[in-house]
Amino acid sequence: MALVDSDLIGETDFRYGRIRYPSRWSYMAKALSVYGDYSLAECITFERILREGDTAIDAGASIGVFTLVMARACGPKGKVLAFEPQLPIFELLRQNLELNGIENVQARRCALSSNCHQRYVPNINIARPGNMGAIGTADTQADGLVPVTTISIDDLGLDACDLVKIDTEGHESQVLDGGWRTIEDYRPWISLEMDRLQDSYDWFHRLQELKYDMYFYYPLIIHNGNFKGVPADDVPRIVSSNIICFPRTRRPIDMVVQVYKITSEEQIVETVSRLKVAPL
Repeated sequence: MALVDSDLIGETDFRYGRIRYPSRWSYMAKALSVYGDYSLAECITFERILREGDTAIDAGASIGVFTLVMARACGPKGKVLAFEPQLPIFELLRQNLELNGIENVQARRCALSSNCHQRYVPNINIARPGNMGAIGTADTQADGLVPVTTISIDDLGLDACDLVKIDTEGHESQVLDGGWRTIEDYRPWISLEMDRLQDSYDWFHRLQELKYDMYFYYPLIIHNGNFKGVPADDVPRIVSSNIICFPRTRRPIDMVVQVYKITSEEQIVETVSRLKVAPL
């Protein structure tokens, strides 16, 4: 599939290379095209976690903003496994890797989940405004849905794992359920987008048992001091709502934004219930 319609696809330089994006994804398009950054604190967090030769997983890679960050941090001796189920978005991910000469990323058009089976995703139209990457998967077929294969982290057969980033639109718990053997073996850092309620929070207690410390953090999508040097004082302060999971067996890192320690499942539910999600 070729995505070359200039009315639908923008292309710009940003902090980590050059990137193509759906021009009608209002907030992400503005962040990249005008400011040359997207959620910089999150990018810096991944840079501080990863070292040359590391292995990272990007579940819900979208167009590849964070995939590019991880690929550069892991270097040619490392690797990134990127998963994106939406076909038009996966095509942009593939193009962005090629555009930047990235060779240490294995990009797959499928979804990570608790096991290998089939789910369904909307047949999205990138001509529509909004954030089509924020649409999740469904268990059953319905009008306008197309099938996509799922695979579990444990089925990847990894011999190392240093970072797992999961942004799967409410299915984060299922992705973790498919990766406990890998998590127990390698104790990777784990980054979870957490802007909607989950089916289960058993993962919180499991990670506690595995000696993880967990924190909410809220990186700004657009900020001053951005790559293109454009003042952002009048831009709405929209943030990502994330949980960063620190394995105590690994070296500590310094976070560039305030973090808030999580002590209970109820705290997660209460925090997420208060969020107002903006259409990026």
